[in-house]
Amino acid sequence: MSVGRSFGNAVRRNRFKRRVREAFRLLLSTIPVVEPLDERGCYDLVILTRPHDDPEPDQYERWLGDAVRRLHAQWNTRLARGN
Repeated sequence: MSVGRSFGNAVRRNRFKRRVREAFRLLLSTIPVVEPLDERGCYDLVILTRPHDDPEPDQYERWLGDAVRRLHAQWNTRLARGN
């Protein structure tokens, strides 16, 4: 994981990375498997961020979980249409 200097000083960047890693670890068992995508059945996630105030640690888990659910729903919609 890489976070640019424009996000803040090293302490802020490392705190952000720790919180995102922890959120991902907590969500890992709930992330849906993608059946027809490939033999691995997985997504590649790219998280883009801009400087922001530090939210509560569990907020990252909610944001990441919401994003993954929306991504999976969108993927299933595209598969159903044949795109």
